Parts: sequence; C-alpha cells; structure tokens
Amino acid sequence: MLEPVSQLLVRPVLHSQGWDHDCGYDGVSLERNLAIAGQFPGAIAVQITKDKKVFNIHLDSSICAKHGENGSTMAGFDIQTIGRQLGYILRSETKFKNYKINKTSAGIAVTMLSKNVAAGLKIENQIAIGKHLALVGNAGAVRSGGDTAYGANFEIRLKSKDFPVEQDQTTLGLSLMKWRGDLGVMANLQSQFTIGRSSKMAISFGMNNRRSGQITIKTSSSELQLAFISIIPMAISILKSVYPGGAAKHYHLTGLDDYSNFVQSARNLGYFI
Repeated sequence: MLEPVSQLLVRPVLHSQGWDHDCGYDGVSLERNLAIAGQFPGAIAVQITKDKKVFNIHLDSSICAKHGENGSTMAGFDIQTIGRQLGYILRSETKFKNYKINKTSAGIAVTMLSKNVAAGLKIENQIAIGKHLALVGNAGAVRSGGDTAYGANFEIRLKSKDFPVEQDQTTLGLSLMKWRGDLGVMANLQSQFTIGRSSKMAISFGMNNRRSGQITIKTSSSELQLAFISIIPMAISILKSVYPGGAAKHYHLTGLDDYSNFVQSARNLGYFI
C-alpha cells in the first residue's frame, strides 16, 4: 500500500485473526480534511469492513464555523452499525468564551435507528480559577419512545503548575442520572502523577449509591528494575495456579519469607506496588 501526498488518505483495515484471505485485510478506511468555501474547516472519516456474514460501516463527518474570536459552532453527521441495523446521528455544538475564565457550550444530538428516534440536549459551563483549578458542570436530557432520562455531572480539576509538560492532574467528579424514577449517583476520583523522572502512575476510583465500583491502577516506567519487579507478582500467581496451596510453602522469593515482606522491601526502595 502506497500513501500518496494528497488530502485523501486511503488505508486497508487489517484483521490479524481473519481466515478468509492470506493477506488478512477485510476492509478499507478513508480520511480527508477539507475547507469548504475556504473558511469552514471540515473532516470526514469512513471505515468499511465486510466478511462472509457481517457488514460494518462507520462514518464520522463534521464542519466548523467561527463566530468572531470567542465562539464557534460544529455540526456533524455520523453513521454507525448497531447490531444489524444502521444508526444515523445528527449532532451540533456551540461554544462561547466569556470574560477569559468562563467557557459555555450547548449541544444537541438526534439518533435515528430504524423506527426509533432519540433526541438529546446538553449544556456545559467551565470556570477557570487561576491557572491550576477549574470547575466544570454540565446537565442534559435524552428522550426516546416517551421516556426521558436526565443526567448531570460536576467536576473539580486540579492541574500541576507545569501542566501540560508534566501531565500531572487530579479530577474529582460526581455524576447523577435519573430514569424511570430511579436515581443513580456515582462519585469518582482520577489522579495521574509522576514518580521520579522515568515513572508515571494513574489511579482511578469510582463508587455508586449501590455500593459497587472499581479501582484501577496503571503505571509505566522506563527503569529496568521496576519492570523486573512487576514480573514477580505474575510469576507467583502462575506458581499458585500450578501448585495450589503449596506455592507459598515451597517457594521463596529472593530470600524473603513471603510476598508481603517483598512488597514492604520494595516500598522501602522507593517503588510503589
């Protein structure tokens, strides 16, 4: 495949697990950026995949117009394969910037799937307090088939003084959703920070009013020692699955008595596990 120097980019879609063809390609994608009348930037992306049973198409298209220096409006048309049907989505959003610290946006979306039509409305406001703190609030509603769902979200975003160079930031959020008389409340905390010069960590915690949630911890490092340390818990898990109940008795880790001692020693060396 050759990529010519033009505004239209055409690429094949690779399916490495496919069995129909030796080449492993079962689709094509097209992308193009353009300017309508020389002043309205737009973009279009289409991806089509087809095998013996399933045909999928995904279209994203949008066009934007500016209103002076502080406002802009975006309109888009999307097509997605939902199950065995095609869903058509019309969307639009307008943004305004007021007093250099306040950003307001409002958007609408209409989704058409077979004989069903869903319409939604969203309003969002963002206030910047200084250079490192921002308050974000939005509310919206979606109506389809006589039912209406309401939602709202509130966030407090705290960025580091060197953002976006260091990418350190913390977000505390509260989400509300009401549908058919049932109220759902979700609180979440997301934080990403740098450990030393070559390691990063991201922590995400969420809990709803039904006392269920999840905790996610991600870390990345360019240090070889930390990479080796992360392999050891996986090796212990494999040993325990092969020798259930006996791995902790017959295997010792680098001279330590058990895994808890190893974790404590690693923390003393400055590693977070």
